[in-house]
Parts: sequence; C-alpha cells; structure tokens
Amino acid sequence: MDVILIHGLSGSTADMQPVADKIAGNGYRVFNVALPGHGTRPEDLLSINMQDWIDAGESQIHACSQDIFIVGQSMGSLLALHYAARYPERIKGIALLSPAIRLYGRFNRLFMSLLYGYSLALPVPHLYYTKVNGADIADPGAKKSYGAYNKIPLKALAEFEHLRRVVLNQLDKVISPALIIYSTGDHTIAANAAEIIDSTIGSAVKKVILLKDSFHVISLDRDKENVANAVTGFLKKTEMGEK
Repeated sequence: MDVILIHGLSGSTADMQPVADKIAGNGYRVFNVALPGHGTRPEDLLSINMQDWIDAGESQIHACSQDIFIVGQSMGSLLALHYAARYPERIKGIALLSPAIRLYGRFNRLFMSLLYGYSLALPVPHLYYTKVNGADIADPGAKKSYGAYNKIPLKALAEFEHLRRVVLNQLDKVISPALIIYSTGDHTIAANAAEIIDSTIGSAVKKVILLKDSFHVISLDRDKENVANAVTGFLKKTEMGEK
C-alpha cells in the first residue's frame, strides 16, 4: 500500500516528516506532497486556488500503482476527505490530523464566511492575515523552529474556505476506514470538528483519538510520537482488513 501525506495551509512537507519517517520505517512507500504555493514565500499563494491544491494530490494518486492510504493534517485532512469521497475504490484508508472541517471561534468563522462571500463577487485584495501569536504549537522548541508562513494572503484563506465548504458536503460519501486525531488544546479548529466528521462520514471503521498535551500542529508537537505510532498502527490494521 502506498501512503500519501498532505500538510496544511501555510505549512510544508516538513510538518509531516516525523509521520512519514515512521511509516517509511515500517516498509511502506511514502509520498510527502508539497502543495502549490507552499514551502517558498507567502506571496506565492496569491496565484493559487483551491483546484491547484486538489490537483497536486490527485497527480500523486494517479502516479501510484497500489492501493492508497492518505494522511492529512488540517487543510490536508480536507483534501484527504475529498479524495476518499471521489476515489473510494483507490483510497483504502485515511488518517485525519487536526481536521479543519470547522474553525475555532465564532469570530473566525464569521470572518471566513464574509471573506468567502466577498471572494465570490470581487477579487480579494492582496492583504495578509498575520499569526500574532505565531504557530499553534504547545512545545516551545518546536514552535521556535517551525518554518511555516507566519502570514497568509486573504485570497488563500478564501480558497481554503471554499475547499472546506466543498468537503463538508462530501462527508457522507466517505466510506474509507478513518482515523481522526485531535487535541483539546487546539486553537485553530473547533472542539467539535472531529465529532462532525465522525458522525457524518459513512465509514464502517472509524477511530477517534483525543490528545491533551498538544495544540494544532500535532505532527510536530508534544504528542508527535504518539501521533506517528497511532497512524502507523491504524495503517497496518487497515491493510490487513482488521476493524
């Protein structure tokens, strides 16, 4: 089974590397996808839309010759759900890390809704949202060394919101075995994000893991070893057809 990993908005392949290394160490072929506009500079996101992100993952799916397991974090989880809904015969399992199906905070949700509505009528100005408190990571060392963008174009946020809405309407089409991992300390996704997915997807095999020592970027935070082990264990069970 091939394994595809997908990072979140403003992140990079480095976010998923600890999980990738653990999976590869267990004998699987691993493909850590770099989403367009990421890993370079924030300005590169200005020319990117939702479909570009979708196409990047789909290109890797089509390049794989085996059954596929997808690990996505935050926005990467939205893409994993989208692919599972669209290619149920190829996607044999998914692991969703801090899935961004609903954002944290009423103000954030209202802002994103207004921004998305604006983007449907007019071009979004080349303005940026800045992470005033830095990355949503609990571990001080990991937070300090984190290399993701600290500012995101509003256009990219509007494209993210478009993707989120598309995926929200596809959840009932997801039938792949699903692992959902999230943390109570997350300041990016809503506390009920995992519950929304768990209660809506059509997967017969579902497992939810709750963490307590991390924030949003759980693949790099205090629980990163537990995350990597849990994903690898679920992958093995999925490949063997265990429930």
